[in-house]
Amino acid sequence: MTLHLRHNFIDNELCNLFAAYIEKNIDKFNTGPHKLYFTLTYGKDHYHLESLHELTGIDEIKPKVLIIFDQILDFIYKNYNIDKTIYLASFWMVKQKAGAKLLLHSDTDSGANPHMKYSAAIYLNDVVDGGEINFPHIQFSHQPKSGDFLIWPSSGQDYDHEVHDIMDNRYSILFFFTDDIEYKLKY
Repeated sequence: MTLHLRHNFIDNELCNLFAAYIEKNIDKFNTGPHKLYFTLTYGKDHYHLESLHELTGIDEIKPKVLIIFDQILDFIYKNYNIDKTIYLASFWMVKQKAGAKLLLHSDTDSGANPHMKYSAAIYLNDVVDGGEINFPHIQFSHQPKSGDFLIWPSSGQDYDHEVHDIMDNRYSILFFFTDDIEYKLKY
């Protein structure tokens, strides 16, 4: 297993559509400490209990989300040697403001979500100062650019990652995949 980066996975028009949707609906998002981190999360999750279990309330962008989901699923099957069916487990829309950061963590939430197999991020805007995602154990860091797609295995110390101090708004959509049908997101 390995990490993959693809530039221009989605075009700027689609990035702008998602970022505008996030801004327009920010009052529906959960907020983190100091109101620097905003998330709208969908999926069955043993750690993020605020997650909605069905992909509802996003009718104006839902068809685009499902197309991207299919594109990512195709990417997983083509680039990872797997013989199981993979399902979308969680979908997040995220805005991080200047001053936010994420400490080193695993996407299985320290074992609370062992069903997570693959994590993917699509960045919706260029982040020119700060906000790099860093995987210190494999010495990989990436400065987000609009349309960039990053995918990695959700578990294993090699894929623990952090986000350095953000100096400007950072928008992204996140997808988490499982091979356990019990955790399949309803849509």
